[in-house]
Amino acid sequence: MQTQTSETFRLSALLSFSGGLQDAYTYNVRGRVFANAQTGNVVLMSQNFMMGEWGTGLLYTFPLLAFALGVFAAERIENRFKRSRSISWQQIVLVIEILMLGVVGFLPAEFNMLANMLVSFSCAMQVQTFRKVRGFGYASTMCIGNLRSGTESLSIYLREKIKTHCIRQCIFTYLCCRRGNRRCPVRFPGDPDDLGLRPSADSSLPAPEPGEDMSS
Repeated sequence: MQTQTSETFRLSALLSFSGGLQDAYTYNVRGRVFANAQTGNVVLMSQNFMMGEWGTGLLYTFPLLAFALGVFAAERIENRFKRSRSISWQQIVLVIEILMLGVVGFLPAEFNMLANMLVSFSCAMQVQTFRKVRGFGYASTMCIGNLRSGTESLSIYLREKIKTHCIRQCIFTYLCCRRGNRRCPVRFPGDPDDLGLRPSADSSLPAPEPGEDMSS
């Protein structure tokens, strides 16, 4: 069975690196706001509220809203172009993301909030659009779900010796490392997309349904 380009291992690794880079960029360069880790923004917002810094705390609500709008926009694009034969809806999302991030690169420091909102919007579109790698549910912009899934698969493999769980653990370990480091120390020999990194027909691990939670 032919694997969709949007689910290939190489693309997933590239998107994971991109997601980590965007978070590092907004936090270190754009005023210590997270683009992907919205839980972190909620924590920082609550901390500022508790310290009486209401103005600073409210600033963290804008990336949250932008993230929600990004998910909404991606879902609408999918619904509109999913059955199109001339262009893939995932390609449309990628083009929009590239254009938005290109604009962010030219925004001066006084427009940090706008930059953070644009990055959060694009990150949300990415995580909503690319939710599978070789049939396994994953998240391209955050680590916690991938770390949980990989550790769970490792435990099951050590107990039951099911090869599919070993492959799944390798995939999620690689993506977690790739997210934070372009020169990821985890390497697969040869072409990762030719290693059979996909659920087998007789696997006890079913492929997730569309829209299923990435940690499932």
